[in-house]
Amino acid sequence: YINATDTSPDKCVIYTNMTGAWLANDSTLFSWSTNALNATPSLTLSSDLHILWNVSCNDTANNKGQYARNISLPVDTQAPNVRLLVPPNASVNTTSAVSLGYSVVDSDNVSACDIFTDVGGGGNWQINSTNSTDISEDVVDFQAITFADGTFKWNVRCNDTASNYAINNTNFTLTIDTGAPMIQWMNATGYKKGYDNFNWSTSNSITFYVNTTDNQADSCDIYTNASG
Repeated sequence: YINATDTSPDKCVIYTNMTGAWLANDSTLFSWSTNALNATPSLTLSSDLHILWNVSCNDTANNKGQYARNISLPVDTQAPNVRLLVPPNASVNTTSAVSLGYSVVDSDNVSACDIFTDVGGGGNWQINSTNSTDISEDVVDFQAITFADGTFKWNVRCNDTASNYAINNTNFTLTIDTGAPMIQWMNATGYKKGYDNFNWSTSNSITFYVNTTDNQADSCDIYTNASG
């Protein structure tokens, strides 16, 4: 945005160091004919840069003037690159306290990262943890959070000082299961109760029947002292 005043206005042009040298950008050359100028010329950069810029105006008598100092303008259009690292996707954790780890890389300074989860389901995402004080690029950041038993999705959103933001490309799933399976002895083929409360079988081929309950059931093993 440019504001200029003169009794005999003529032309203005913007100067930058975007090429490495302090040069006028001819695409921004414009004329003005009123005593007061309020203009918003545009300039397209080929890539993200941290540039200095100023404006030079002259009147019809070729008197020239420019702003008292150059203006610093960082241009950052790139969003951070966020990666979820630990626990791996589809992990099962047997403790309620979990350290969620991620890394972030950005061309500008990262200002904050938020860990989101959909604990409770229903597509209701919420922020569980925010880090805005100690973020090192491409270094794993661990945030310890306590969850109740259940399965949920999580992701991380980071933004830089230019307000560009991004999340990991996919959500990770994590299951918290802190309870041991409930096991109930049912029966065995040929099973009978003999004298002196010893159990015995009428066959040397025994099938055992048990009942077990668990949200994350996997496998069961039968232990005996059959080998001595």
